[in-house]
Amino acid sequence: MAYKLRKLLLVLFLLVSFNAFAEIDFSLSDFCYEQPNVQERNGVYYFPNQNEGITYISTCVFKNANGKLQSKGRLLNGLKDGRWTYWTSYGSIESQEYWNKGVKVKRIGFFGGYRFEATYKNGKESVRQHYDSDDNLTLDAIYNTPEYKAYEKHYMFHDNGNLQWSYTKIDFGDGLVNHGKSESWYNDGQKREEIDYKYGDFVGHWTVWHDNGQMAQDITYNDDGEFDGTLRWWYFNGTLSQVSHYSNGEVLTEKGFDEAGKCIQGDCAE
Repeated sequence: MAYKLRKLLLVLFLLVSFNAFAEIDFSLSDFCYEQPNVQERNGVYYFPNQNEGITYISTCVFKNANGKLQSKGRLLNGLKDGRWTYWTSYGSIESQEYWNKGVKVKRIGFFGGYRFEATYKNGKESVRQHYDSDDNLTLDAIYNTPEYKAYEKHYMFHDNGNLQWSYTKIDFGDGLVNHGKSESWYNDGQKREEIDYKYGDFVGHWTVWHDNGQMAQDITYNDDGEFDGTLRWWYFNGTLSQVSHYSNGEVLTEKGFDEAGKCIQGDCAE
């Protein structure tokens, strides 16, 4: 009788232990599943009223007040790790983030048919690309380098897919400004415009072409952003329409012509 009693108690002990461990295993694998009480402080996740981060590897699912999926990802010792997915209130995926033990390494976002991809270095965004709905690259950017806070190369496209505009913006420490060459094209690929910038100012040439390929404008700026040198404009048929001579922003001579090439304005006697 005593032997049977001991055997029965052993069986009961094993059953209770199994159920306890089953509950623990479930809670460890999904401890924050739909649990709004899990707290986040400075990038570390905690159980309520706990001072040490959660020490488990778990998949976490969070929902908003309306019960819709808000985010899902994995925690490793209380830190985001691996891929985390975020949803909009309408149920579409808003972004995906990739983490390494609490440090963000990549983010992909989606908005209105567009997407962006950002890479992080030491927790700070270092590279970003934007793509339009046709998967054309519209922004290629580098951030937080020793030379500048931001270097952004922008692109725009015509409806037919041909490149429309390309320009560069750089943040040297006081905000983004145009720097380098800005270029634009007509929808058939013909060059439309070239502008030289330096620290946000016009410096160098500003050249424009008519859509038939004839030059329309060629003007120059000095390092202070002032007209300098010989400035010319042309009609659609290629005939010179105006020529001006400047020195450091001061006009020296000017002439204007009709489409037949006859001088009709300015210093026509010269």
